[in-house]
Amino acid sequence: MWSHTDFLLALVYDKLAEHNWMISADGAKRIRRPKPLPRPGVVSDDETKHYRGKAIPMDQMAAKVAREYGHLHAVSDEPQERRGKLTAEQAVAIRSLSAAGQFTREEIALSYEVSQSTIGRIVRRETWTDIPDSA
Repeated sequence: MWSHTDFLLALVYDKLAEHNWMISADGAKRIRRPKPLPRPGVVSDDETKHYRGKAIPMDQMAAKVAREYGHLHAVSDEPQERRGKLTAEQAVAIRSLSAAGQFTREEIALSYEVSQSTIGRIVRRETWTDIPDSA
């Protein structure tokens, strides 16, 4: 990866090349402009895809998408019911089992037929955040 100094030196190189081009016969004719020094992680204009056409308003685009792809199910903005295997009561039970320390997360996961990471997220309250400890 380049350092700040490397990028500054590349910029100086590009500006000098551009200056020399401007005072040359090619610059006067505006032909064969020098290309910038390639930089890591930067896509050049040659690699950029350009599309023809004109922009349309979003409502027209939404109507077009609905016409052409209406058979596909769109994701709703409305809150969805949980579709997981666990209920709120089971999440409370998982938290209490883990807090009691009688079972490992692996054992709890096996008994509820979910992954250990699911149990961990429930215990850390990363999921099922909307339920209290005792439902």
